[in-house]
Amino acid sequence: MISEKTDEVLLALVMEETIPDQETIRARLQEHGISLTQPTLSRRLARLSIRKVRGRYAHFEPLRNTNPLPFEVELSPPNLLVIRTAPGFAQALGLKIDQLKLEGVAGSLAGDDTVFVAVRRPDLLEETRARLESSLRPTP
Repeated sequence: MISEKTDEVLLALVMEETIPDQETIRARLQEHGISLTQPTLSRRLARLSIRKVRGRYAHFEPLRNTNPLPFEVELSPPNLLVIRTAPGFAQALGLKIDQLKLEGVAGSLAGDDTVFVAVRRPDLLEETRARLESSLRPTP
């Protein structure tokens, strides 16, 4: 069982240091008397929303629908959804889409104000659009 202390140390490490790989994290945890296998560390990082970005590990707060991002979804057959949002918000919207892990979504690519969502099969395009819109729009 992984303790709250482990979580606290992990969060502190990635927030205070530049950590380039999981072996470095494991070594730093060992210095704190915490021993984790690599698979356990990977699962723990995922649960804590710690991801490798630009060559270092960082903590990300999961996006919530408290401040909805404005967006419009357009179909681009055969299997692409084009989502337009306000300038500067596409990255956050793309991250939220990735966090949803919707069945049928092969992946997403976010720019400044546009997110492209690749749908695995053309017959899932409309259904995926509806699921994305309902998942991204907050309930009143």
